[in-house]
Amino acid sequence: MSEQKLEKITEKILLADLFKDEGAVQILEEYGFPCIGCQHLKNELGFLSLESVSVGYGLDVKDMIKDLNSYLDNRELYEMEGILKKNEDKEKS
Repeated sequence: MSEQKLEKITEKILLADLFKDEGAVQILEEYGFPCIGCQHLKNELGFLSLESVSVGYGLDVKDMIKDLNSYLDNRELYEMEGILKKNEDKEKS
């Protein structure tokens, strides 16, 4: 069974669904999203939404959603850019 890719992100998306996409997680990290490294997260993934955590930590959920959806709309470009950056890092070593 293949994993379904995210199509569109809203403030109501559950973290369990959002965290399945590595690129989305990287964008959350850029916003300082607090739950990514939380040890208690496993118990809360199924009921915490992007909005509830963002509001609770004072993060701008509207801008975050805009960037996340931009990533989804241009996923292939983001992935190609990521590959290029990894190759550049190898060449510098």
